[in-house]
Amino acid sequence: MNSNRNNSCKGRLTVFATVLVALMVVQLPLVSFSDMSDAADVSTSIVDDIAINVFDQDSEDYSSLAYLSDRLPTQYSATEWVLDPTTKCWYNVNSRSVSYGSILTYGMVDGISVDEIRDDVVSRYSSVFSGSFVIVQASCTVSSSCNVTINLTKNGVQVYNDTHNDKMERAGTIITSKVAYTTVLSVDNSAGADVNITDPRGMYRLIVKCNGEDAGSAEMDYGGALYSLGGRVVDASGDPISGAKVSFLNTTGGSTSDITSTGSVLTGDDGRYFVYGAEGEVVKIISIEAVGLVFQIGGGYSYGTVTADVYPGPVFASTEHMIHINVTDADSRPASGVEISALWYTSTPRGPGSYDISVSDAGLFCEIPTDKDGNTFISINMSEMPAGAKLLIKGVDRINSYTFDVHPISSGVSTADLPATVSEPGNVYADLVDFTDVHLKAEQKSVIVSVAGALDSSMAGGSPLSDVRITAKWYYQSGSPGGWYIRDSTNIEDGTFSNLAPGYAWCPDGFTSSDGTVVLCYSQPVWSVVSGESAYLYVYCDGTGSTSPSSLYTYMIAVPEDGTENIFEQIAGYNACAAMDLSSITDLTLRSKEVAYTISGTITGILPEKIVVDCISSGRGYTTEVTSSGSLATFRFTVMADSTNRIDINPVQGFSFSVSSQSMPTARSDQAFTSVSTRSVLPVDRNVPAVIGSYTVNNTEVGAKLEFSYSVSGTSVLVDVLCHSSTTVFNVYGRDGNVVDGIAITCDSMYIGSMSGDTVDAYSIVKKKFVTYYNPSSDIPTIDNVTDGREIVAYLNGSIIGSATSDDNGIFTLTVPDSPDVSYRFGNLSVVPIEVSTGPYTGYESINLKDVIEPIGQKRVTVTIRYIATSSMQNTELPTNVDILNSPLTMVWDVGSTQDLSAPALSGFSFSGWFLNGEAMSGMRNPNVCSVIVTESLEGAVLTASYSALTPEPPKENIGTIVAIGMVSVTIAILSLIYVILQVRRY
Repeated sequence: MNSNRNNSCKGRLTVFATVLVALMVVQLPLVSFSDMSDAADVSTSIVDDIAINVFDQDSEDYSSLAYLSDRLPTQYSATEWVLDPTTKCWYNVNSRSVSYGSILTYGMVDGISVDEIRDDVVSRYSSVFSGSFVIVQASCTVSSSCNVTINLTKNGVQVYNDTHNDKMERAGTIITSKVAYTTVLSVDNSAGADVNITDPRGMYRLIVKCNGEDAGSAEMDYGGALYSLGGRVVDASGDPISGAKVSFLNTTGGSTSDITSTGSVLTGDDGRYFVYGAEGEVVKIISIEAVGLVFQIGGGYSYGTVTADVYPGPVFASTEHMIHINVTDADSRPASGVEISALWYTSTPRGPGSYDISVSDAGLFCEIPTDKDGNTFISINMSEMPAGAKLLIKGVDRINSYTFDVHPISSGVSTADLPATVSEPGNVYADLVDFTDVHLKAEQKSVIVSVAGALDSSMAGGSPLSDVRITAKWYYQSGSPGGWYIRDSTNIEDGTFSNLAPGYAWCPDGFTSSDGTVVLCYSQPVWSVVSGESAYLYVYCDGTGSTSPSSLYTYMIAVPEDGTENIFEQIAGYNACAAMDLSSITDLTLRSKEVAYTISGTITGILPEKIVVDCISSGRGYTTEVTSSGSLATFRFTVMADSTNRIDINPVQGFSFSVSSQSMPTARSDQAFTSVSTRSVLPVDRNVPAVIGSYTVNNTEVGAKLEFSYSVSGTSVLVDVLCHSSTTVFNVYGRDGNVVDGIAITCDSMYIGSMSGDTVDAYSIVKKKFVTYYNPSSDIPTIDNVTDGREIVAYLNGSIIGSATSDDNGIFTLTVPDSPDVSYRFGNLSVVPIEVSTGPYTGYESINLKDVIEPIGQKRVTVTIRYIATSSMQNTELPTNVDILNSPLTMVWDVGSTQDLSAPALSGFSFSGWFLNGEAMSGMRNPNVCSVIVTESLEGAVLTASYSALTPEPPKENIGTIVAIGMVSVTIAILSLIYVILQVRRY
């Protein structure tokens, strides 16, 4: 209900909704309904889809029955459907499948016959019964691990109870989203039956608990071979009531102590209902319920002992009445979505010319808003009508919707008595004598807007376009030829259109329907018209749905604006927009720029319920799903002129089509496609899947999840397996002769090694801390001998599994498998970590680089150090470099040592950075300090500290003098500074 609804009415949504009751089929042996009213919060968070079904040898629908055979139909891949040894059900274990976690049911097996289903059932329960059977199936879905308790009662007496520890695991695999849960029980007067009762007929109730908390329930009434017993439910006026609940009670001898079953059914559109009873039973109607209606049936109604079908049965009439409401707009078009208010008004004289007016909603029930045909109902309980009251029915005002000329009646003191009738179109006093229909009329008007493609040269084509959005607004025009002012409601200049009440226009459904039409509702503007002023309803195509073929079409519109032309002149030549003045508003057709044709299709014969049809139009595809009606199914596609098209009917198992694909000629006219469907004979070929591959993973952790991915005969499978011990074995099932390809095993919490045949080792994942250092005399790292910038690479079985570089403190971490086969390398040389037991690095894995870095003094390199000032002089294209600080200098360094060089701050110069052989050095913590790890590759290298002069650039001929003057102060300041080594660290 809309939140703005008049609260004087009590809303109900279901009573008059159309109900199609499956139980109205004569002699259908199953009677079913579900009751979730007692479901706790857990039902929505953990357990849902609770259902109970009873099947016997006379059942006509086995679609929801679990597939009971131990053989799998060959239409299903045996690699992803696995028989669970506990539940005896086939589960889908392929996490890539849309059926992941579900149970295979007979409704999913194409071509299977009822006789085969019966054979499966009898074979499964041959130790209990043969020839005939009754089984009860309790089912639900579980979205988290819990102890699921199944409690089954028959006629209120418990007949079965079991608790299953559901760990989200089926057939050895983890179901990570939802897992279907089904218990199939045999019912027979036998010691071997799951449910041992003399008479299986009765009311079965399933109660499901999760971890001891109620999760929900479901019920089913099973009556064996049944006869149908009918009747009707009407209101006080004799009109049928749909959706009324008729409750019944069946007994074997009339006594309530001999109850065989209880239940309820709902009436159909014609008010009829059917209940069922077995021969020899007594069937009794015990109550009839419909929201807002009261039925007086006393102590109930008994059909007596059932010997045959009883029809038509009694008519149960309500003590209340209903008034049918029809609402239209001002043009008599149906107004949908309109809410109705109904109130009792009473008038009591309080003196000459004065009345007390009171209001009440007692006994009034306003139904759902008007449907697409503008219809709804009001239910009236006359016993609650205030004395002398008159019933006023009116449409409720709604924003951006229909408005009504509601008669202004309010409670309180009035100077006039209530009128006998109300003449306004938006409200009326109901006739409470014969309860005639009430017709309300809204103030708004409407037109039909059609959208179609353009016409070709022969005036053909122009097919309707669906999913096109229609927009409409009012424009206001003033002026005279040669100078027009055009405004909308948000842009009105002072002095024009005085007292304007802007009109409103809207499309309730927004987009055009399949026939290219949409209803445009509008209210006309009202104002004190001045000469030369006029209003126009401007309608235009405003876009398309993203999946609509109409998105290919172009809609050229003109937007009215000030100018020398009026609105009609501005939009002349535009087919996708139109303007109408107040006297000429009528239905209209808007057209796209392109020509549109139609491909219509007809499929006849024995049809599946749903048929999916594709249209490939000039390389772009569109799809529609059609529902068959009897032996006919039709579809339609809109295509552009000159397009090449192909119609494809998607394959449907169990059906064949005389024409399933057809290429259509280039579209220059409307075209037709026809096909005939026939039922195909699909014998179910079944066999027992075999183990075609067995894989063992050693060293697994209990509770870890292994992910197996592989393919068999083109089927890609992904299965999650829960580890229960240190060794996990996974079997791949398939048909004999199938070969497993692409086997791969992964795990989030363990490292899986390389496969050796059908065996692989798993390792726990650990995070280790390492420290790199250089100490030629002992294997003990200290804060004085750690070394940074050393990359260590970890290997397992010849493959890299990780790498890291030590930081400024010589420390790094690696996440590696906890395996003795993990090895480490520095460059191409092996290093062996040793766990530190004392000192600041206790618990670290230490790596001494004494054996992989050459000893100090064994090799030396010569490096040139330069401190230079660089400047680009005027009148020259090349920069000038001047050595400062008495450079260049020649240095000899030990290979393996680390040299830290400083670039001091110099007055008059800005430090630019360090360069090695002309390449800028980066990544230094302090840009003035250059830290160099000495390697043999530095032999002959030039290391440069670059400065730039801060003084303005003089002419080229004066640069030498300027630098010389600057150098005097620098030389005095750092006369003794030839070369600065802050620290030399030898490792």
